Amino acid sequence: MDGNKVVSFAPYAPFPGVTHAGGQQYLKHLNVLATLGYETTVVAPDTAENRAAAAVAGQPFKVHLYSIHPTNPITRLNRVLNSTFTAGRSPWVYGRALRRDREIPKLLEQADFVEAQWSETASLFTDVPVLRDCAQPVVLIIHDVITQREERKSSLVPFWNVPRKIAMMIRSAQAERNEVQALRRAAITVALSGKDETLLRHLVPEAQISQVNPLIGAQARAADLPDAPAALFVGAFARSFNVDAALWMLREIWPRVLKTIPDATLTIAGANPPKELIVAAAAYPSVTVTGFVDTLDDVYETARLVVVPLRGGAGVKFKTVEALVRGIPLVSTPVGAEGLARYISNSFKVVRDAKGFAAAAIELLQADEDALAPSLEQTAIRARHEFGTDHYAHAISHVFSLVQQAA
Repeated sequence: MDGNKVVSFAPYAPFPGVTHAGGQQYLKHLNVLATLGYETTVVAPDTAENRAAAAVAGQPFKVHLYSIHPTNPITRLNRVLNSTFTAGRSPWVYGRALRRDREIPKLLEQADFVEAQWSETASLFTDVPVLRDCAQPVVLIIHDVITQREERKSSLVPFWNVPRKIAMMIRSAQAERNEVQALRRAAITVALSGKDETLLRHLVPEAQISQVNPLIGAQARAADLPDAPAALFVGAFARSFNVDAALWMLREIWPRVLKTIPDATLTIAGANPPKELIVAAAAYPSVTVTGFVDTLDDVYETARLVVVPLRGGAGVKFKTVEALVRGIPLVSTPVGAEGLARYISNSFKVVRDAKGFAAAAIELLQADEDALAPSLEQTAIRARHEFGTDHYAHAISHVFSLVQQAA
């Protein structure tokens, strides 16, 4: 096909087994682009993880890594300062490295489309001259609305912690400013939920935004729901919101569940659980913290209930969609259910407070499977369609067609 070369800028080069949901979504996206006939080159910083990803054989895309000298003390300090004090921007050292990389102009010259994955990456297209001035249309794919994410972080800071509260308010203002710049730089922006599309249109009404459901692609569970009252929470614990959710579950929700169902169990699955979480879980013989698992299929197969007790974060929550697709009963906070209100039913309950969350979890753990089966089946069929490969491929193909027509 003509016009099929894509250069995709991202903080990560994805690979099978990547531990965070955004990376998994990115890998699926690249696989779909390959099936549609696009030749993609991923451009990412030269970190140890990205070098390992680039070495994986058989992936349907090329990888170009730009050198940021990750072990250099200045690079390390810049990345720490960036994550602590800056919201919605890539580290300064990324821009410096891209300015010095002689391959970047060549890649851009050969490209028909340019992608920016994650809002933070889009800052490079305003900071780095060769990206700022490139003639190729930029497709920005927003995984989270950073403005909302930072506002929620601020809301979780206790009112008495005035210095921290002020710092978070400054970060929120930075996030909004940077996100507005990103939206204005892009030829078209892809939002992964209708809720995110609405938020982004509020930020920049004139921006061209297309809503595309993320690609989950999980299969329905292979067997009936287990008889054992087993609950499951899944999260990559490098993200603070997942840590907060798991700790809130352990401290305020799980004790209430055990009072009614003493033999209930809770599995907390995901990479990089912090010491604080492991210590909190150790107080309960009924709780297992798995750490990283090669595949989540086994933990989903043994779960009678999935819990999503998120109080912060932004974007559609892939863990919630995963449970819907697999046909597993689900309890979530409003944050965990954002963009998914159409799925709420007697098998998918949304509750805001700890007491109500525990009550909903108890109800679904004790519910008769026959009473839930029609809802679970209908939900799973609909979710597998709306978050499946064919649906995603059609939607992302339409996005690239719009860009091509406008060029």
